[in-house]
Amino acid sequence: MALVGNPELLFLDEPTTGFDPSARHEAWDVIKNLATFGMTVLLTTHYMDEAQFLADRVAVIAVGQIVAEGTPATLAHRDLAKARIRYRPPAGTAVPDGLSAAPGPDGYTETTPDDVVRALHQLTGWAIDHRVPLDGLQVIRPSLEEVYLSLTSPPPGPGSEPAPAREQKGGTP
Repeated sequence: MALVGNPELLFLDEPTTGFDPSARHEAWDVIKNLATFGMTVLLTTHYMDEAQFLADRVAVIAVGQIVAEGTPATLAHRDLAKARIRYRPPAGTAVPDGLSAAPGPDGYTETTPDDVVRALHQLTGWAIDHRVPLDGLQVIRPSLEEVYLSLTSPPPGPGSEPAPAREQKGGTP
């Protein structure tokens, strides 16, 4: 019904709540298509994957205040956050200094280097030279959900509220 009359602005409040994954993705395709036809869509959601996929801009609201706004990729400077390198070396393999850590219960090792490019070069060069597979090699930056939680979680202490984030405001969300 919201699309009758082809509005220029469409408000969608939690449009995919209760949908199964297939129906959610179908709804996402419809919403994306609306934007390509020039319609402005204002969407509220608690699903960060939905915001990541659909939004050009995101605003995070906590305790009635906008605490951060920006693109999904740059919200709260997540594009500048230190990346983690995660991989699973074969059991008993000695990994180069500075890139090893005790493997977690899943067998994966994670490291957070200062220079991710140099660390990846060192790690992959070592793996090639020694013919060692690095199963599940990933470079991971904080997810939109992790950023949301950091922005909205109160600091430890009784009755504390989240402090508004110091976020650049480049236009309207």
